[in-house]
Amino acid sequence: MIRKQFVRWILVSTCAATAVAACGAGAQTTETGSAGTNVGGSTAASMSTSSEGIGGTSTGAGSNALASSGAGGVPGPACPGPKLADPAKLGLKACPTYVCQDGGGHCVPNALVGADVAGFLEKCNKDSLCVPDPFIETQGNFLLTTCTAVMGYEGRCLSTCIPMVQARDAVLKQDLCADSELCVPCYDPVKNVSTGVCDLTCDMPKQPKPLPLPTCCGNRGTCVQAAIVPDGAAAKLGVDSCPKDGSVCAPNELIDDKQNGTICQPSAILLALGVDTGVCVADCVPAVKGLGNGSCPAGYNCAPCDVFGANTGACGPDW
Repeated sequence: MIRKQFVRWILVSTCAATAVAACGAGAQTTETGSAGTNVGGSTAASMSTSSEGIGGTSTGAGSNALASSGAGGVPGPACPGPKLADPAKLGLKACPTYVCQDGGGHCVPNALVGADVAGFLEKCNKDSLCVPDPFIETQGNFLLTTCTAVMGYEGRCLSTCIPMVQARDAVLKQDLCADSELCVPCYDPVKNVSTGVCDLTCDMPKQPKPLPLPTCCGNRGTCVQAAIVPDGAAAKLGVDSCPKDGSVCAPNELIDDKQNGTICQPSAILLALGVDTGVCVADCVPAVKGLGNGSCPAGYNCAPCDVFGANTGACGPDW
């Protein structure tokens, strides 16, 4: 049975917020004094001209992560900026391997990370969060490496220290990214909306927005490349009216979070077998054909959450 949620992408608000979280002040001068390595004239521990730290703003030049950008995203003269700080020399500990398996991040005290974005970063421990190194090194004045993402889409290399990137390692490509990064597409291949990863600091997409993917299953599904369907679920999806180019028809309820999880009562036959709960899945999915629609509307069948105590995956892996 198909997993309830099998394709999710980094939303623009998440991706942008995560990067700004680790930006802090814009480009500043690096000083060395008796108090240790200073960034923008502040102590090494703050890594910012503001007491708010990472994710906060400063009152000096380069007051935020976008300070080096021109109007409308036109690159300013100092973007990307130079590496101003070495996280290790700042006394920051490397993120644990269970957070950053391939390295590339350091632990920053919670007090120095903006509260609005802390939830998008993984904890090093109860007192600190794991922040990708490029954000610390350049104080947010960075430019992500351009790469080729899934389905040939333009993308940017983003650290796997960010949980939402790490969770998609089965779908995202490595391409030319560093070992600690994966290539995140500029546009969500399924929803055809910006992911935000190509609009950070002074960056912008180099290629035009892709055309929307074809629909299928009577507009109840979307044709997606089998390569972006994780966990072997593509084999359980049909082609339907999709082009014969390696595409499969993915039901919208398994793609769009807003449509996920419509609980249903299975057909009488399944009820007689002790199956009492399921979710509505478009009936064009081969795996649910013949199950009956139960309490689902026309065009949908009720896929059971479990059969004889065994999780089918239709209602999620933790059912």
